Amino acid sequence: MVSVVRTALNRKLLRELWQMRGQALAIAAVVMAGVAMLVMYLSNSSSLQDTLAR
Repeated sequence: MVSVVRTALNRKLLRELWQMRGQALAIAAVVMAGVAMLVMYLSNSSSLQDTLAR
């Protein structure tokens, strides 16, 4: 099991992440939207290839 050492830098990192939680959520939303677009593109491309083959 990994133990987390509470150094001053770790506390500062956690504090700054908590202060910018809105920005972190926005970044996560953009990344999730990008992944969703990639999945939709690959699915649509596969479907069009199947239709073309028929």
